[in-house]
Amino acid sequence: MAAQNVPRVFPHLERELPLPKYVLKKHNGPYMWLAPKGHYEFMHMDPDDNFLIILEGQKRVKLFSPSPVSRMYPNPLGSKGKTIQSRVILGENNEEKYPQFSEEGMIEVTVNAGEMLFIPAFFWHQVTTTTNTLSVNIFFGDDGENDFLEKIMKFPQWDGFSYWLLNILEQNRKLAIFPEILRDLPFSLTQFLIKQLHETPSAKQLERLVALVRERFAEDFMKHKAIISCPASTFPKRKHARQIKIRGLKWRG
Repeated sequence: MAAQNVPRVFPHLERELPLPKYVLKKHNGPYMWLAPKGHYEFMHMDPDDNFLIILEGQKRVKLFSPSPVSRMYPNPLGSKGKTIQSRVILGENNEEKYPQFSEEGMIEVTVNAGEMLFIPAFFWHQVTTTTNTLSVNIFFGDDGENDFLEKIMKFPQWDGFSYWLLNILEQNRKLAIFPEILRDLPFSLTQFLIKQLHETPSAKQLERLVALVRERFAEDFMKHKAIISCPASTFPKRKHARQIKIRGLKWRG
């Protein structure tokens, strides 16, 4: 399957692909995808709301709720890449290997040429191409400074969002700069969320995220004697902090 960033590779086509009126804050894209008949995209979840638009052809999409994450058997924390991929392969006998997994509650939809499907952030989805297909997708969030963040920090998306965030921090855990990331955590988290989700967290949101990270990495805080330099609720604006980076961005597993 071939995929290209339209603004970067085909800028002359961008005016032919106007953003849907519902997209008030674009995160990434549009991306153009060319997939052959029978292509199977492994089940995964993305950190953005997503519109899948079929230009020619047809795709079949299966969707699952983000919660609970454990029933979808995600790759272990620290796995590479921006998305979270499930180890479950739909259509195979999963009962013995993945006993908690169930297709109960699954939504299955066929998207035809000229149609558009909304896939909410952190909802698991598996996509099968049923005929040679040309499609476009756009990653986006809600308008406002942190409205999108407020949404994904609630049920059912919180379970997926928290796993995604901890996965990326685990990617950085073995790096020499990790103790500094922990010490600069309110600043590092803020910079990361601005870059990846175009969201500036409120003090309340940041306090909750810092608490999540502190619980997961309690041993690291003790080991490195990492004391957060400023309480999340009162931290001042700061231009530079150790960056939390997504490692192996193109890795699919």
